[in-house]
Amino acid sequence: DLAIAKSARTADTAGNVVWDINVSNVSDVDAANPKVTDVLPATLKFVKAQGDGWDCTTEGQTVICDADEVLKAGASAAFSIETSLGAEPGQVVINKAEVSTATAERTLDNNTDTAEVAGAAEESQSLGQAPAPSKSPVAFTGANSLKIAGIAVLLMLAGGLLITIKRKPHA
Repeated sequence: DLAIAKSARTADTAGNVVWDINVSNVSDVDAANPKVTDVLPATLKFVKAQGDGWDCTTEGQTVICDADEVLKAGASAAFSIETSLGAEPGQVVINKAEVSTATAERTLDNNTDTAEVAGAAEESQSLGQAPAPSKSPVAFTGANSLKIAGIAVLLMLAGGLLITIKRKPHA
């Protein structure tokens, strides 16, 4: 029974993305001919693939990586695929990989995994870096300012009510 885990990270300041792929044999039987297939979305362009024990080739937007050896029971093997990113600013790119084996599997539920990245907010911004500072003199807190203003008004009204109640003479 093979399982796959996929994640994304920034490769360099050019904005390339590295997709880390880890294949685990979670059964007590060796897996023959493990193979990972990754069909890249149109916004990704293949740069390179690397990892000990993996032989990777491309066919158009499809990257196929074959393990050089049987994946022993309980063992795992990892490799990475590097791509350039041609997404629009803020556009989310989802990349899915699937693992298979010539050995019968108990379940196929853990044979696919996805990872995602978003296009940089500005051309000069690479993935994983903080956005450029705002040109506004008011700091952005990430909160909805209308909601904060509404809460402030409610708190002021509640405070005024308490002062009014406190000042009333008690009989």
